[in-house]
Amino acid sequence: MQPAVVATLAALPAVVPETTQTDDPFTLAFGESVLLVRLIAQHDWAAVRVISPEFPEWSDTKYESGYRGLLGATLYVGDSAFVSGAVELWMAEVASEQRGSAVQTTLYCVHWEYSLQAETIDRLHGKTIRTIGGDVDPSTLRDEGVAKCTRRLVP
Repeated sequence: MQPAVVATLAALPAVVPETTQTDDPFTLAFGESVLLVRLIAQHDWAAVRVISPEFPEWSDTKYESGYRGLLGATLYVGDSAFVSGAVELWMAEVASEQRGSAVQTTLYCVHWEYSLQAETIDRLHGKTIRTIGGDVDPSTLRDEGVAKCTRRLVP
């Protein structure tokens, strides 16, 4: 099991350099996961489809309907595995979301698979753990998320 890793969208550069190279498949998979969450928060649906093409039939309107409230997110790796040319990540996603005139923080468990050959992410499973009113510091949900978002608890 890899140690828990965190990435906060605000801490990332505005553009991820294309020259960034790594031989570590777990680092690569996590970096692409962070990029995907950032692109969703920026509503860049064309780029989302390139990195995560599992919903090719989704229109911009459908993506907007599903993700319009996402303001940003922090990912924590709860568990990981290398399986048949892919890296599977079980992560806690602490999302800051706009719902009407209010902001809320939602803790999700997500199970994603990064294909090393295709260089794409397949979002296999996700579930909501809990929602808290207001904009909560993601680090306060880290331990709970890492404990709950493992392959033993999330399919």
